[in-house]
Amino acid sequence: APRPSVLFMDEPFSGLDPRLRDRMREETLTILHEMGATSVIVTHQAEEAMRMADRIAVMRDGRMIQVASSQEIYHQPSSLFVARIFSEMNEIPCKVLNGEVETIFGRFPVPDAAKGREAVMCIRFQAISINKGPEGELGRIIHRKFLGDAALVEIIIDGLENPLKVRLRENLAPEMGQDVYVTIDRERALVLASDDE
Repeated sequence: APRPSVLFMDEPFSGLDPRLRDRMREETLTILHEMGATSVIVTHQAEEAMRMADRIAVMRDGRMIQVASSQEIYHQPSSLFVARIFSEMNEIPCKVLNGEVETIFGRFPVPDAAKGREAVMCIRFQAISINKGPEGELGRIIHRKFLGDAALVEIIIDGLENPLKVRLRENLAPEMGQDVYVTIDRERALVLASDDE
């Protein structure tokens, strides 16, 4: 089919090793732009969707539940399901009262979709800061995993059921057992209706 006007690709890069996959994605994008063809690419990898697509359609149970640009899907996911696909997050269950949720990090407004329901406050790993001074919530490092240039640390904090996971530059990651103070970037916190309902 020389120079098709519409091209459908079903997980075209799934069987390739990471370096070859990156190269083939870039070459494919170049060819598609040169052809000017409308392309529908199916993938289960969020990063691949964000790197390649002008618009992303997220499907669940055979239905499209959000269609938007990668920036909009990342910053304004329509549901907890969508948010989980596009980001690693800490999830804190919350009760909605008077249009907001109250957490150990303060009060946060609730979108209309979550009003009157159970909600979850989502904090991405990179939206958390660790301080040595007494600013924020006191916690203790209980786990530290080396990831190359980054480290993934887990922090227990009174009032939270599960440890918070934080991604930091490896040279800035505290040692196991160290007490730290934790703050979050309030602008990057998401409050979404629970998927359990």
